[in-house]
Amino acid sequence: MREPYTGDMAESSAGSTSVDILAAVLDALPVGVWIMDQDGRITHGNPAGRRIWAGARYVAPEQFGEYKGWWADTGERIAPSEWAAARAIQKGETSLDEVIDIECFDGSRKTILNSALPVRGPDGSIMGAIIVNQDITDRRRAESERERLLKRLQDALEQVHTLAGLLPICAGCKQIRDESNRWQSIESYITARSTATFSHGLCPECSQRLYPDLLSKKR
Repeated sequence: MREPYTGDMAESSAGSTSVDILAAVLDALPVGVWIMDQDGRITHGNPAGRRIWAGARYVAPEQFGEYKGWWADTGERIAPSEWAAARAIQKGETSLDEVIDIECFDGSRKTILNSALPVRGPDGSIMGAIIVNQDITDRRRAESERERLLKRLQDALEQVHTLAGLLPICAGCKQIRDESNRWQSIESYITARSTATFSHGLCPECSQRLYPDLLSKKR
């Protein structure tokens, strides 16, 4: 008996398996991935992408204003046509790792690396686009804190350098002349330029000169 032909069923099963594998890969990726169709409409966002934005808006390019973002280097708001996704679908541009500050759909703020590239068919026409988002909020915050600490260290080193230079001091009252030609006590000058603090007492020579009677009684 002749076996029934199952070729179409096998091909269909294989295609279904490939789609399932692709969906599983997208869901497992730690970066946000968005897919656009040939009209520029966002048709799919993986779980990481929805977490980054605290939701999703499946919209066309003219509605990209629903995604709020600012160029991190200038602070300027990104217009709908300026998003990498819009440029990919409309102009065929590939954009990689654009640093953008975003406002998520729950009102929170984050910083992301935003990339987009067009997907082309066999004839070279644009069939859609893929957008990739990477959340770098924590890294950006750590970099800002490091820069702040480096600035503090630089300021401290400059203060040490100032104190290590030539100090114009009065030979009589021992006051120091600062950069503005104002005279101030040694204590004030050093305190303003370092973390040093002062406590006051008398050396043996000054004690003998100022309080000779008191020292005689102690002896």
